[in-house]
Amino acid sequence: MEHAEYMATYEKENLRQIRLKINRKTEPELLAWIEKQENIQGYIKKLIRREMPQKAELRNQTWFCPKCKNPVEMFNAGEFNNYCPFCGQALEWN
Repeated sequence: MEHAEYMATYEKENLRQIRLKINRKTEPELLAWIEKQENIQGYIKKLIRREMPQKAELRNQTWFCPKCKNPVEMFNAGEFNNYCPFCGQALEWN
């Protein structure tokens, strides 16, 4: 199997390409911001991972963010804290 054929097979079996359209006229600020990023793909993946809830960690009766390890409160004004106030990680409480 030649390298090009191998790569085509690998990509077909393992990769999924997703397109994102940004309107130059109505969303110029989004386009400008994304174009400033050194690694656009890595930047978008990082944003998605931050929105994926991770379980808060309970140690010695204190909850901690699984990403930044700062202590977090489960409730704020009677509502669940869905995000870490320090790093913005989405939180899951179990």
